[in-house]
Amino acid sequence: MDAKTQRLNDLQGRLAVVTLATGGLLVVAAVQPPLGLRSMVLVLFLILMGMEDFLTRRVPNRLVLFGLSAGVVVQISSLGWGAGLFNWGTGVLLGLALLLPFYAFGGLGAGDVKALAGIGALVGWGGVLSVFIYTALLGGVVASAMLLRRGLLGGATMRLFYLYSGIWRGRWQYIPPSPQESRLSMPYGTILAVGGLCLLAFGPVLPF
Repeated sequence: MDAKTQRLNDLQGRLAVVTLATGGLLVVAAVQPPLGLRSMVLVLFLILMGMEDFLTRRVPNRLVLFGLSAGVVVQISSLGWGAGLFNWGTGVLLGLALLLPFYAFGGLGAGDVKALAGIGALVGWGGVLSVFIYTALLGGVVASAMLLRRGLLGGATMRLFYLYSGIWRGRWQYIPPSPQESRLSMPYGTILAVGGLCLLAFGPVLPF
């Protein structure tokens, strides 16, 4: 594929992202009126992030910055300066903290960590914790389906069993994934986006 064709494909992909994001926002607004400012911005951010990661397997920094800056605006406009900045800051920090261990062990990319921080900026610390739980459940289902399809689920299950049983006995026994498992690529930013939409659709997992 030459450079001109690649640029055209990239442009078409991004146009598809913008079109789907706008359409999705209009559908949500029509189904559940009226949406507040926070929900509208959150839906737009989630759809853009989910489609971008699905198409390119990355979450651009400019999109994360949009979430962080928009979060400041919606938090202050909803809660006032003091409570709004507190909710924004704790949401960002908790979003980073929840995924940093997975990034440290090579399980996720830096873009995924920053994406959850962007979500935390918009939904606060209670909301981002619920998004993390929704995403963990969804990610487990998607990962299991991918492993099962390739005949790798049994080996991955035993590897996790030895890991957690070792932790239970007070001994760290990390077994690295097989080369076949390592080659699997899951658009975690897209799953984060679905987790955020679950928060809007079903409410928080925890009562705060």
